[in-house]
Amino acid sequence: MNKISNLPPEILNLPLEVRAEMAMRAAVEEVVEDHIRRGMPLHVWRGGKVVAIPAEELRKESELDLPK
Repeated sequence: MNKISNLPPEILNLPLEVRAEMAMRAAVEEVVEDHIRRGMPLHVWRGGKVVAIPAEELRKESELDLPK
């Protein structure tokens, strides 16, 4: 089944660039959660260099983002 047809109309009526950003944010969130679950570091670009963020640090930051 087509995933787009399952979306609510209010999402489908948003501009394409807004929907693209929403999809990208959801994908990144899924990757971060996967790295936390597996205990793997996440490699990111910071200050002109590639750095590894340990899963423990990712876990701490994601706990801060949880609604209280």
